[in-house]
Amino acid sequence: EHGVQFVYAEEGDTQASLTQDLDIMPWQIRAYNEVTKNHEFKAGDRIYLQPKKGHAATTWYTVRQGQNLWQISQMHGVRTKALARKNNMDPTDPLRPGMKLSLQWPLNKNGKLPWYARAMGAGGK
Repeated sequence: EHGVQFVYAEEGDTQASLTQDLDIMPWQIRAYNEVTKNHEFKAGDRIYLQPKKGHAATTWYTVRQGQNLWQISQMHGVRTKALARKNNMDPTDPLRPGMKLSLQWPLNKNGKLPWYARAMGAGGK
């Protein structure tokens, strides 16, 4: 879907066990997943083994209740800061259910896709 390698966390996985099992350095787990040393993954979480991208394979995502930008970035293999930048927001800004986020194109100041994205058939907001 997005071309970035990941595995799903299983019950009891820790950063230490994952680095050993996956033969990956601790800094890589933290950097690729944008987490701190103290972050605990839950069963079913995506754990990226490569750097996430600056854009997703799909154009739009509609926010669901309780989601934050980091969770959405993990779902789509996109860096949190890249998602924030595309949508003219701060990575810590609260999200509203039903809000549409651009996953590929940077929105203009009016929250619309730029002309070149619309010309390519990316769809309007």
